[in-house]
Amino acid sequence: YPASVKQRVRGDWGHLSNSQASELLCELQPDKLQWLVLAHISEKNNCKKLVLEQIQEVFPRHERLVVADQQKGFDWLELA
Repeated sequence: YPASVKQRVRGDWGHLSNSQASELLCELQPDKLQWLVLAHISEKNNCKKLVLEQIQEVFPRHERLVVADQQKGFDWLELA
């Protein structure tokens, strides 16, 4: 990684780990969410499986969970 990226990631506001994201999501009311879209996942230092495992600990029964692809994004979602 370039030095500027390394510096940003090391800073207080530059990186959110899977566990930090899960902690943040614990503050939400999962029954109020229509969809949960997980995005901006590092292709080098993370993987869909790890992210899903971590998030499903917080939302074990959330049926509308999508992991966005870095290149393709995700399909259209219907919102009520």
